[in-house]
Amino acid sequence: EQEWVWHERSAFVRTCERWIPYLFQYNIWLLPEEQMWECLQGVIQLYTSEAAPDRTDFRRFIATHFGHGIASRFMEPYNFKAWGYRPEMMSAGWVSERVPVVDLERLIHNVVYRQEDSSWGPNNEFRYPLYGGTGQIWRRVAQGLPSERVFLNAEVVHICACDHVVTLADGRLIRYDALVSTMPVDRLVQMSDLHDLRSHAEGLWHSSIHVVGLGMEGSPPEAIGNHC
Repeated sequence: EQEWVWHERSAFVRTCERWIPYLFQYNIWLLPEEQMWECLQGVIQLYTSEAAPDRTDFRRFIATHFGHGIASRFMEPYNFKAWGYRPEMMSAGWVSERVPVVDLERLIHNVVYRQEDSSWGPNNEFRYPLYGGTGQIWRRVAQGLPSERVFLNAEVVHICACDHVVTLADGRLIRYDALVSTMPVDRLVQMSDLHDLRSHAEGLWHSSIHVVGLGMEGSPPEAIGNHC
């Protein structure tokens, strides 16, 4: 326990020249009044019209769960930025609990009492290694495994799914009972003997992301204040 630190999530949406705490939909009271009413009105219209939830695609999911205001001001532009595809090009089957729908009573409570609400989600509080960054987690896990079963910097060139054998670039063969791969699915299929899946894999879409971490010394600017 002495090797972990606990962090509270601190995430914000920059819009209308303001910092709106995540989740956006429960902190719309921090928007200018006109934009706040636009978002609130959209949710009220969904409830009063008893609109049926539509999961035809992700855009319809957003429209019928958040209303026009929240959809146009946050959900649609944010998800296009996050995934690299327009919401209407995506299915909604993956959503599950990853996209919290709006609770009208909770939203109105926050508006009336001007209460900041950022407690949603399993990651609103999370642990982080005191030393070594996230890689330290996996280094410590590896220490508990037999050293002869851990292969680092070993390139996989072929996977024989029929015989449960992985071939490395240096010629070594590794037998497995179950295989969990983190490589892109199309590349996994290409280097395997799963020929009947290749046409399906080639039709998959994908996006890429670059994650850059910045550490800064000093105090946050006044424009951000405590929202940092």
